[in-house]
Amino acid sequence: MAGELPYLVNCSILFTDLPVLQRPAAAAAAGFAAVEFWWPFPKSLPTQSDVDAFVRAVKSAGMRLGGLNFAAGDLPAGDRGLVSWPGREGEFRANVEIAISIGQRLGTTVFNALYGNRIEGVDPEEQEEVVVRNLTAAADAASRIGAMVVIEPLSGAPRYPLLTATDVLAVIDNAERVTGVTNVGLLADLYHLTVNGDDPEAVISQHAPRIGHVQIADAPGRHEPGTGQIPIQRHLRALSAAGYGGWVGLEYTPSTTTERSFDWLPTTRRRAPDKATYAAAPTATSGYRPTGSSSREGARPPVVFLPGMLGTPALWDDVTAGLTEHPDPRLLCIDAEESITGLAARVLAAAPPRFALVGHSLGGIVALEVARRAPTRVTHLALLNASALPGSSEQLQAWAELGARRDAGEFRLIVAEQAAANVGVDGPAGEILRARWEQMALAVGSAGLRRQLLAQATRPDARPYLRDLVMPTLVISGRSDRICPLQRQVELLQGLPNARHVVLDGVGHMSPMQAPERVASALQEMLVRPPTSS
Repeated sequence: MAGELPYLVNCSILFTDLPVLQRPAAAAAAGFAAVEFWWPFPKSLPTQSDVDAFVRAVKSAGMRLGGLNFAAGDLPAGDRGLVSWPGREGEFRANVEIAISIGQRLGTTVFNALYGNRIEGVDPEEQEEVVVRNLTAAADAASRIGAMVVIEPLSGAPRYPLLTATDVLAVIDNAERVTGVTNVGLLADLYHLTVNGDDPEAVISQHAPRIGHVQIADAPGRHEPGTGQIPIQRHLRALSAAGYGGWVGLEYTPSTTTERSFDWLPTTRRRAPDKATYAAAPTATSGYRPTGSSSREGARPPVVFLPGMLGTPALWDDVTAGLTEHPDPRLLCIDAEESITGLAARVLAAAPPRFALVGHSLGGIVALEVARRAPTRVTHLALLNASALPGSSEQLQAWAELGARRDAGEFRLIVAEQAAANVGVDGPAGEILRARWEQMALAVGSAGLRRQLLAQATRPDARPYLRDLVMPTLVISGRSDRICPLQRQVELLQGLPNARHVVLDGVGHMSPMQAPERVASALQEMLVRPPTSS
């Protein structure tokens, strides 16, 4: 439903009466499923033991870290970021690596890079050159785990030059023009935009596909919603209608106690019921367990989900919400290797000893390779809009041409074209789906696309070993799929000895987005079938 976006708690501005490591548990006790933090350490480069303690605090609370700021200098002294600070590039990039390592362990997909202040005696053009280098390095690091970097306008900081969405987008566009970086978006803080005189409604209507994260506070006062005059719920409904499906960060100073400042938000809305628990989205090297415990796995195997090309774990949001009997999904990325075998190895390194495996499109091809390599570990197998065939000469040529266009700086144009081809739905519903698809693609980024195109070219012919995959298997097809036509999926089905076929009428290639309820129902039926024995 429009407006019902998932909320998370900014634990750097809320629960400040508690030590930092106690705040995730306090947010969980208040009914939330996720938190975000400004840089939670006193130094840009904390010790490994301090990092481990922070990760344990979030994990032990059963929370997801939905967003994390890179180090921003001495905030109480007036610093507002390191991205544009000449002479501190090494510190910033070392901090980025630490932040990404934390995000990899906790499923973080958004990293906030505060631009920084204008520095007396330093030419703004010199600072812009530093920004391009630092922002590109941060975005490249984030792309390794399927994440994106965001930049925000700020209020109340006289030397901070980015006041409006237009200011931020100019910085992003410059970096994209110079280096081709694409997984950088706008952090739309409704409070800062309003206080600075920007028009949130116009920002949403004109730039929604470029919004990577949202934060809220009311104005005047920067307190909880309802204490001021910003039409926050109207803005959130507009964001949802425009295709934004990410978190909404509660980044306000409470006018009362933190707990009472949540009274405006019913407890039933704090855990995002229409998005399940927004389970973490680790890469294939993290092995992070979002929620639950190993004792539950004896009854039901954990389910590992793999997205398709230019997809992220967000592909599965609406599907996992319907898997009520399997609330602990493992959502992995498949854009970190240049071959199908390499991707399969990463999945096996991250997956539990025994697991059900669901793959969409390219993720389905990787899933077949995983099942071939480790058939006793895969208890159930679901292949959505996928084929067992190797790349044809026409496909190989098309992938090579896409790679050449990517190299020529046409990534955004490729994303727009592929969104239309993959979604294939007209009207307002199609616009929303295309916007969601484009957000995923931009998070994967240009470098991720390059690796995936190279991996596509290594697709094996899986048909000779399909007969050996005896686990309960499900093949889900869209009758209107033009990317992977129905006949290819029928050929896949015919080679599998223990498979069921579900054909979705009125659905194309993006079945997890176009028909999530039907996909979830079919998966639920498969998952209750007795697994293969080890």
